[in-house]
Amino acid sequence: MRALITASLAWIASTRSRFLVVGVVLCALLPPIFSWPELPPMPAPAQAAWAQYWHDILKLKVDNPSFDYTRDFPPESNQAKRNFRITVPLLAHVTGLGMSAVPVIRFALQGMLLICLVLAAERACGDRLAALGAALAVAGTYVGTSVWMDEWGWFDNCAQAFLLLALVARRPGLVLAAMLAAAFTDERSLIAAPLVCLCHAWSGAGRGTRWAAVWAIPAYAAARIALSLGLGLHNASAGIGTLDMVTRNLRAFPSGAWSALEGGWLMVGGAYVASSRSSRQASGLCLAVATAVPVLAAVAVTDFTRSASYAFPGVLAGLALWSSLPAPGTARGVRLRRWALAAAALSLLSPNLFVMGRTFVQSNVLVRFLGGTPHPHL
Repeated sequence: MRALITASLAWIASTRSRFLVVGVVLCALLPPIFSWPELPPMPAPAQAAWAQYWHDILKLKVDNPSFDYTRDFPPESNQAKRNFRITVPLLAHVTGLGMSAVPVIRFALQGMLLICLVLAAERACGDRLAALGAALAVAGTYVGTSVWMDEWGWFDNCAQAFLLLALVARRPGLVLAAMLAAAFTDERSLIAAPLVCLCHAWSGAGRGTRWAAVWAIPAYAAARIALSLGLGLHNASAGIGTLDMVTRNLRAFPSGAWSALEGGWLMVGGAYVASSRSSRQASGLCLAVATAVPVLAAVAVTDFTRSASYAFPGVLAGLALWSSLPAPGTARGVRLRRWALAAAALSLLSPNLFVMGRTFVQSNVLVRFLGGTPHPHL
């Protein structure tokens, strides 16, 4: 069996086109098999009504991208916080297809997410087997399955697709544009900007490309001010970081933190240890802090897993850092492959946890088929 697995992996990595095609297919098909993606359960009539409600909320923005949610909804509501999340509604609006374009855009960007994930992993280390492992480690988390859960117009997969485009791009202008598209899909994307910068730095990109992701933060702030002044869109940040919310999330912190990267924590931890043993201790510390920030920030909001998932570039940054460290002979490459493939196995085989008020376990398809058990929660 081990020989068969080794031969299969060697066959996948033998050509770039085969690596890309097979890698994308595996990243698309394997995660839902091991962790069936679904929202927390509710009675069918209520679920249909809830889905229709959010359809109508999103339609307001698709029909008129300058619509101000804060006029009709309180500032602490999720609706009000969607005021500047205009990328997908704007794309749907300009197509002239309205709401019919939304699922097409979501799944088109999911395709881009998977392609860019495989390419970004390859660029991070240059070793296709290690890249495949890292890509599967990311795809095995909420990042890879969120598109199947998005009945309420969250568009996390769309924001994360643009983040991955920023990781693949090598022109500063394209990196900046991709980061802004991600931020105007969900502003939580900007908390991953330091990780995008580090990944570019450790994979040999130019100075302009490295810092373009960071420059997206003030550019986004300026654009929001311009939209506020020009279109009358108001900011809504109430209800974030309340004592009840933080207390509840701190109790669920181990599950929430794990759900962010799952097996990807092996890549981050391994890169940190490897850099600590070399002359690059500062690099390892930067990786650890930049990866921890999105996870810690998730404590302040209800949807812990969704927010913490924006730490996923840390897996690719860890891969890039580890690959850039000096090592004798082929030792680094062999160790990197083993850890990356172990990270993939851990992400895929362990069920995804979805922390949003409660911790929901997304069970294995085979277990669900044989047992017919309802969606469990902790």
